[in-house]
Amino acid sequence: MLRLDRAWKSSRTTAQPLPTVWKDLEKKDIKFRRGQVCMVAAAPNAGKSMFALVYTIQAKVPTLFFSADTDTATVMMRASAHTAGHTQQTVEKMITDNPRYYDKYLESMSHIQWVFDSSPNLDDIEMEIKAYIELYG
Repeated sequence: MLRLDRAWKSSRTTAQPLPTVWKDLEKKDIKFRRGQVCMVAAAPNAGKSMFALVYTIQAKVPTLFFSADTDTATVMMRASAHTAGHTQQTVEKMITDNPRYYDKYLESMSHIQWVFDSSPNLDDIEMEIKAYIELYG
């Protein structure tokens, strides 16, 4: 346990800002920082998951993405729609006709590792983080 002044003096991280994705956040001096947990809060159906998804795709930094409220298929369709510039309806039709169509778009997101556990407990989260660190540093 440390006082803030001592913690600051002994800080080993500079909490480097991550890339700016949206100018409106930059204008308000809102920054996400490397190595920190970020929480996005808003009313239901306000677009929190999509906000986090698009930021993660566009920032292009290594990311461990916990998606507890959105399933794999929905994330795949949203991510593919964003990267390909298609609507989600187009993506859904295209993957029905040709399941491999969006592979190249999904490969462009290899900097993101996904966890789709709908109700992780603290031990589950800790295990995923430790595994990520072991694999990716």
